[in-house]
Amino acid sequence: ASPLRGAEGTLFGLLYVFRQTSERERVQHLVLRELEELARLAKRNLPARDARLPGCRVDWLFHPSELSGGDVVGFAALDAGRAGFWAVDVIGQGVSSALFSLLLHTVLSTDAGRGGILVAARCEEPRREVRNPAEVVRELNRRFYVDQDRNPFFTLAYGMLDADRGILSLVRAGHPHPLLVRPDGTTRTLRPEGYAIGLFPRAEPAVEEVRLAKGDRLLLYSDGLVDATDPAGERFGSERLVDLAKRHRSDTLRGLIEAIDGEVLAFR
Repeated sequence: ASPLRGAEGTLFGLLYVFRQTSERERVQHLVLRELEELARLAKRNLPARDARLPGCRVDWLFHPSELSGGDVVGFAALDAGRAGFWAVDVIGQGVSSALFSLLLHTVLSTDAGRGGILVAARCEEPRREVRNPAEVVRELNRRFYVDQDRNPFFTLAYGMLDADRGILSLVRAGHPHPLLVRPDGTTRTLRPEGYAIGLFPRAEPAVEEVRLAKGDRLLLYSDGLVDATDPAGERFGSERLVDLAKRHRSDTLRGLIEAIDGEVLAFR
């Protein structure tokens, strides 16, 4: 309803506009329901918690966005002595990002017969050929760069731990910098540089190698964690995450995860 006034400001009538919205509301309800189902599907695809891999244990924390997003986290034993783990964030939100993340869940696997790229398809167990982190990035760019205006792209942090040598090899393609926490509270941000997958197909990924010792912890996270805001609009930020990791470095791995979960949810 809008008032109708003359040149002098005198009210002389009201204009009413009626609009049928039932169809729009039906479609909106349908889309929201599908987004909620995609979020549930993404959570069902996550690996088992508190898992053991060659040389390490792994745990995770995941809260899907209301509008569904493109976050993927995973890990796998690559062979008897090496473990791989990754965090992915498809740029954008909504149905397309969520569906693309489900595709990446299949691609980032050791099941070469179903399209997984972490091991070579031509090799059989137990002597299968493991792709190193740089090769994984090159293969992802080869598959997903389509040279179009609306080319899908995503950020990635991918690490491979050689348990026998105690060496971590890490690539970062536009993803937030992983955080290494030592048992004595010393922290280090790992900064191999690289562009998001799907932007520059021939960009050569940088690999950082780190020697790990017993008790070291590596945190991979998406920008959804550090960009969480409080009611005043302040970001949670990486400094709070570093402080949390230091304070809870003596906790169990599950204890650290629960501490991060509780503090971020209380903050936002």
